[in-house]
Amino acid sequence: MASNFPIEPYYDDFDDSKNFQKILFKPSLPVQARELTQLQSILQDQIKKFGDHVFKHGSVVIPGNSFTDLNTSYVKVESTDADLNFLEGKTVTGSSNQVKARIRKAINDAGQIVIYIGYTSGGVNGESLFEDGESLVVDGTGITLTAIEEDSTGVGSMAFINRGVFYIRGSFVTVNAQSTVIDKYSPSPSCRVVLRIVESIITSDDDLTLLDPAQGSYNFAAPGADRHKTELIFESIPLSAEVGDDFVEIMRYNNGVLEEHARYSQYNELEKNLARRTFDESGNYVVTGLTASVREHLKTDLNGGVFPAPEGNQDKFVTEVAPGKAYIQGFEVEKVSTTNLVLDKGRTSQHIKTRGNNAIQPQFGQFFYVSGLKSLPNFAQLTQVTLWNDDDDANGSATQVGTARVMAIDYLEGDPASNNAVYKLYFTDQTYRDWETDRKSTRLNSSH
Repeated sequence: MASNFPIEPYYDDFDDSKNFQKILFKPSLPVQARELTQLQSILQDQIKKFGDHVFKHGSVVIPGNSFTDLNTSYVKVESTDADLNFLEGKTVTGSSNQVKARIRKAINDAGQIVIYIGYTSGGVNGESLFEDGESLVVDGTGITLTAIEEDSTGVGSMAFINRGVFYIRGSFVTVNAQSTVIDKYSPSPSCRVVLRIVESIITSDDDLTLLDPAQGSYNFAAPGADRHKTELIFESIPLSAEVGDDFVEIMRYNNGVLEEHARYSQYNELEKNLARRTFDESGNYVVTGLTASVREHLKTDLNGGVFPAPEGNQDKFVTEVAPGKAYIQGFEVEKVSTTNLVLDKGRTSQHIKTRGNNAIQPQFGQFFYVSGLKSLPNFAQLTQVTLWNDDDDANGSATQVGTARVMAIDYLEGDPASNNAVYKLYFTDQTYRDWETDRKSTRLNSSH
């Protein structure tokens, strides 16, 4: 619904591009209903522009804490004429064993009445649940419910939200304390828990409190202006459903695992500035968790796999990222549950010679240019070689000038079939004796 109402009978033609900041009333001229409505639109537009700078649409402003109970007891009861909303909050007592419970929610599931309860006391003989076919007395109301004869009790899932304020379409909207059933008969829900945005126009026909309350005046109880209402309804939608403009997602469950939970305010332009400063001074970093481990995709016996057949695939593996928090580009990123990343295993091969002249070149740091190789040292054991001041091994007057340990060798140029090929010999742990540093020709000897 639009934030202004250009339709009959309101004729609110507010246009922010005209930059009207005030409505200036003048004596002797009548006040138009449009002007009174547009006065509110001007103020609302100012609030919205400031609010958009601070908050994102759907952000919590004053926390209405949200939480779930995935082990909510339920009782299926026979059909009743009682108002189901009236039953909520009432205490119910079992006639057979005096077990007591508080009704948290009552729904009509395709003709089957189900009450969701929290047990408050056990029975006289230690019983902890209501029995099939038992009469359940709603204390202080004169209402009696009857549990169905078979499989009347079980466990479902509920979500709750306390009173709070959310930023919705440029307005600060109060959400009242509410509850909703997110899985009727299972403790492992798969759904999105949302606030549904409902906008409406309320007249005095809808709400009698809008009639003029000026008792004693000639227009007492006369109809007056209508009201624009924004209401937030707490409910759940399927996990596969798209969260459109009419919804604000609060929580997301997948097979009983909480994947998302909007607990904190979501700032807009303000947060971008804070994030820029955080990134400038601290960069990207992990606060806690977010560690990764690798598991098989296909679960067989005790291999630690994730998915049993037929869903599991032996050609894939799973990287599990643990819950945790990090700051990326200055923005807080928090994962409240384990994230599974499914990746393909390497199942193809390619010989290095088929990739043209691309070579795998190790980079180990300092190196010698060498040629005339007669044998190769053991690189895995970092073989120590001796350095001589002459490349002619027949020269008996050559002097040892140092030692080094070799790490790797890399072809550079020339014909490897001849002694003219040039290689890079990477080394470490070198020591030198007295030696002219501009010596161009050096011999390396190894005992291996």
